[in-house]
Amino acid sequence: ISLMSTMAFQAKLLGFMRLSLEASQAITNFGFYFLYFFITFILFVANAYIYYYLHYLVGYIILLGVDALFAMAVRSVIAQIQLTLKLNRAIQAYIREA
Repeated sequence: ISLMSTMAFQAKLLGFMRLSLEASQAITNFGFYFLYFFITFILFVANAYIYYYLHYLVGYIILLGVDALFAMAVRSVIAQIQLTLKLNRAIQAYIREA
């Protein structure tokens, strides 16, 4: 909930600053977080059945896929941090000009 409210605040603030292209980035990143979480949860639950009904090596391959999804989620967090830093620099420049 904290991450969602932070991204919504950033989107509104960027829209207020008339940076419309960057304003949609926070909401898009948030959508990807939910996508990563949903796919990871489905793969994690299905992995027990895959171990039981298929070969255990297939389960390990599925777990590698889950790790890849977590890596993409970490990349999204890094993108969100970069957006926050960019927003901080823009606000500081705006305050200096005023």
